[in-house]
Amino acid sequence: MRNTILTAAVCGLLAVPLAGDAASTKLEPGLWETTAKTQMMGTSFSPPAQTHRSCLTREQAEHPWRQLQASKSEDCEFTNVEVSGQSASWKMECDGQGGHMIGTGKATFTDPKHMNGVVHMLMHASGQDMKVNIETQGHWVGADCSN
Repeated sequence: MRNTILTAAVCGLLAVPLAGDAASTKLEPGLWETTAKTQMMGTSFSPPAQTHRSCLTREQAEHPWRQLQASKSEDCEFTNVEVSGQSASWKMECDGQGGHMIGTGKATFTDPKHMNGVVHMLMHASGQDMKVNIETQGHWVGADCSN
């Protein structure tokens, strides 16, 4: 359940901010790297940071809002997506692997080559509730996606 939720949250942070208006959100096409740090509240366990690389095509950079459709997960649904300038916020709900999770997220492109975001979630699994926070930093690596 934790891996499903972490994956969904990271996908949300990678894709939802791309849901903005093309006139206000201008991104660099090419290779992007995003690192997510997870905090599980009320426990001493913190999983190691996860880094993900993805290639943003010129088409995706020119029409970034289309990425939101690709962020759908078989276990999660993103709703209430609101875009304002360089920022987006959303709600998400996930079911799978014996648990349920609800949460909110917000991400901002600080410029065409940098982003940051946060997801706050409440997970209910095996009869217990756990709060999970994920902070993400992302940056453009370069135009060549073969790296």
